Amino acid sequence: MDEEALELQAQDIFSGYGIPAEMVRDLHAIAHLDARTVARIADHLSHLRGFAVEDSVKNEVRGCLQGSVNGDLAGNIMRALMNIPPDEVSKTIKTVDRWRRSTTQRKSIFPDELFASLDRNLQALVADFPSIALIRKANRLLRAAGNQFVDVSYFCDMRPVFDRPRQNVEGFVTLANLRLIYRGQDETKHACEVALTEDELKKLIKKSEEALAKLELLKSISGRLTQGMEDTSGGTS
Repeated sequence: MDEEALELQAQDIFSGYGIPAEMVRDLHAIAHLDARTVARIADHLSHLRGFAVEDSVKNEVRGCLQGSVNGDLAGNIMRALMNIPPDEVSKTIKTVDRWRRSTTQRKSIFPDELFASLDRNLQALVADFPSIALIRKANRLLRAAGNQFVDVSYFCDMRPVFDRPRQNVEGFVTLANLRLIYRGQDETKHACEVALTEDELKKLIKKSEEALAKLELLKSISGRLTQGMEDTSGGTS
């Protein structure tokens, strides 16, 4: 794929047909799906009941691909399901059409036949599936407030401690520098850096393990409550 064609241009913004490069890659992968595979995935999604976990649905979608995987194809499909509401499929298709017609390079990424395939596949995959709608809602609640985690890194080093005349090194202080990268509400990336001693790092690890244990407990309670509601309503999972 022509990476230069994926770059966001000024005219994209002014004309209203700018599309992120990752989204173009996702839609390009979806456009290459054959009709039988699309039908198999859509049928599976239509039979999901209740609240599902995004990662588990992604694994089930991967199973529907039956080995015909080109890269992270399940990931391409799940991002489209999460980012494109059913009532915006037609709008998305029109935006892609304007985008691909803007330059010769972009037209080569989505020639007419492949674009027609994208239209068919996206209409079938991004339908009003109840469980997928619940995941979208959960994601909105998750990101409605606060910042989104992007990545974390540790850089460990030793800092020398000099004597008063600064002629000799008396010892070393070991530190772990934590760099947390997150995306703010304005969608821009930010970084927070903290220097930690070994004891402070152990405390952070302990607190993280405690938080993980609490999340596991909450997930277990959520599973029991969801199952209870399904049993009461007569639903199946």
